[in-house]
Amino acid sequence: MKFARILAGAAVVFAVIGAAGYYGATQTDKGRILAANLLVRSVPSPRNLAVPGVTAWQPERERYVAPSNPVMGDAGVWRERHGNGRNSDETLLAGAPTFDKAYVIAPDELYFAAISFDRDSNIYASVSLATDGTFLVSYDIRTGKERWRLKTDKVTPAGGVPIVLEDPVSGGEIVYNMSRDEIVAARTDGSVIWRSATGLEDSTRGDVNSTIMWGPSYNPHLDILTGVSAKGELVAFDRQTGRLLTPEPLILPGSPSRSRGASIPDEIIAKMAEEFQKALGRPLSVATVRRVLKVVEGESVKVANYHSIDAWSGRMWLTATAPDEADGKKDDVSEYGALYGLDLKRDAAGVLTLEIGCNAWFKDGSASTPGLRADGKRVYIADGHRSLLAYDESCHPLWSADVGGQIVASPSVAVDNGEIYVVTTTSLVKLIDEDTKGRIVWNADFDMYDAKAPLVQKNLLTAAIAANGVYAHAGLGVLIHPEGDRPGFLPLRNGGVRLDRETGKVLWYAESEGDSTAVTEIAPDGSLVIPQSPIRSIIANIAFPGLAAKTSGGIAVMRPSRQDLLARDAACAAARLAARADQVAAKEEAAVAEDYRSQVKLLLRQARGAAVEAGAAVDASALPDIDAAMLALGDAEAAGKAEAACRTLTK
Repeated sequence: MKFARILAGAAVVFAVIGAAGYYGATQTDKGRILAANLLVRSVPSPRNLAVPGVTAWQPERERYVAPSNPVMGDAGVWRERHGNGRNSDETLLAGAPTFDKAYVIAPDELYFAAISFDRDSNIYASVSLATDGTFLVSYDIRTGKERWRLKTDKVTPAGGVPIVLEDPVSGGEIVYNMSRDEIVAARTDGSVIWRSATGLEDSTRGDVNSTIMWGPSYNPHLDILTGVSAKGELVAFDRQTGRLLTPEPLILPGSPSRSRGASIPDEIIAKMAEEFQKALGRPLSVATVRRVLKVVEGESVKVANYHSIDAWSGRMWLTATAPDEADGKKDDVSEYGALYGLDLKRDAAGVLTLEIGCNAWFKDGSASTPGLRADGKRVYIADGHRSLLAYDESCHPLWSADVGGQIVASPSVAVDNGEIYVVTTTSLVKLIDEDTKGRIVWNADFDMYDAKAPLVQKNLLTAAIAANGVYAHAGLGVLIHPEGDRPGFLPLRNGGVRLDRETGKVLWYAESEGDSTAVTEIAPDGSLVIPQSPIRSIIANIAFPGLAAKTSGGIAVMRPSRQDLLARDAACAAARLAARADQVAAKEEAAVAEDYRSQVKLLLRQARGAAVEAGAAVDASALPDIDAAMLALGDAEAAGKAEAACRTLTK
């Protein structure tokens, strides 16, 4: 009977990942599923890890500086999908050195995209497939309780990721969210400031991908909010008033991508719907699950991910499809991917026009959001295979680095040392941009479990960079494809991981109950947060009955378990950066020194807050050290005082 169940489960998962084209399954893959079912009797618990010490990572090479802007605010807040407008997936604060097993907010909701935070770490999210008209919802990160919820009467309630911007007038913050139908601006208490229609064709018409809206994003040069649909329509709004600036949408270049998948039989979709119901505690129809798979597959679209905006020039960067004829065939379908540098211009009457500043074609496309270096001089994207591509601000190719496996997410780009972190089918890779080449430094050593083949440990999402480490979403499962091939990892367990930024070694791990197609995020309070859409876990539950863990939707939150360690790491990071500020100031690099000191201020403020929350767990003498360091910022003794705080907190 057990073997019959294994065969049935394998047949289902083979049909799902084969017919959808998402993993490109083969008969060999089916054999791997069967073998894993026969060989794996149980799944081990995570290893016990020692409390990590202070990281040895140092800012040693050049720092790339982004311009300051009163609306964009500081880089200690994860304000939008990939952290900020350049899509760096980096916070300048420290993440939790250790964190507890996740608790899940709203486990019956799905989040295919990311979430955002305000200064106080409140969560702002756009629910996918909402059945109650939810357009924007806010949660308290500490309690998991809903703060407020805005609704709409549109059939497709939302689609983008909220962006949280500073309001220079009130001194508060404003949350913006956009769907294909409308955009809303709300205060952090949920009161609506303005609401505007996009002017696009009703999202209920056409194929499922026509409902997707990537945005909103903020252009500081024009003080506007922009959104880009999967069909390649660009809309823009005045940030302060909500006035639509594109009565006719601006059309991006490119042609629809080729459809990659065949139709999945209803009986297979019904099995997935059954598993979704178990995970969410509410039913999903066969039609809804089919829609989910089509969205994940991203077929027949022009734009399959977010756009980035260079804060120096205002240029918009996105990966999309090349024009139909770029592949040498005129067939109304694009076989090539494209990188576009697009410039929005506004005339005296306020009319916007779109100009192609530069472009570059590459074979097989890309679904990655461009990651921009903070100085705007580098753009990083993934091709459809194993290479990270680097371009200059004029779309000229600079180098290509083979990272050993297909890149499956957007690159994370640090402000220091030329560091780039790339997620592949097989690993998480750290590279250094050495101007003419990308040098691989390490492949992450995921060893959260003592596990033997056929169980393997892999990364699942884009990495998040913090001042004291790299954070990831990874798990233990079965690799359906050979190393270096298309994606095919089905997680039986997964959770949040903290890696040493210097070595790639695992420093901490805590399990969660679901997996995600979004991004790994870090809240200003140091929490590791993962919006969940458990497609891989759903398939794993079908393929490996009785082995896969409980799964759910919702937002997984892994809060700091030791506030004293968070205070320590923030203070020690501040000390290193303050010392570095003195070094570059001595070389008369004033702008870079000031950028370091701005980060030091954020870290010291974080250290003080964590120390107060830690209470008796922190030596009270550390607080005067932190306060003295904050007061001395810009003076020669600031680094020494921050180092004193670090030493006191490390005792």
